[in-house]
Amino acid sequence: MIVRITADGQVDLCEPLDFTSFSVQAPWETDPADVGRALVANGWGEVEGDHAWILSDAVRAAASDEVDPGWAEKYEAMLRYATARGWWRERDRAIRAHLAFA
Repeated sequence: MIVRITADGQVDLCEPLDFTSFSVQAPWETDPADVGRALVANGWGEVEGDHAWILSDAVRAAASDEVDPGWAEKYEAMLRYATARGWWRERDRAIRAHLAFA
């Protein structure tokens, strides 16, 4: 899955059926602080260092119109995997994602 930040600061979810990777992607010229502001302003999460914390409920809401009924079960499995790897933050139910600039 890719949480995409557009040049104008909008946020959307791409590849909601890819449960094998999770990242935040922004245009190459974007400052990480601007990525953080976009995530906060759009209710998606925040940037911390060189990673982002993405609210799991934001992902679920963004994917709700695009996926089949089995999606939720696969998503929960992805969250369990993230938890086992230390990529889960319980206090706000957020998933750690690496930042990518292209």
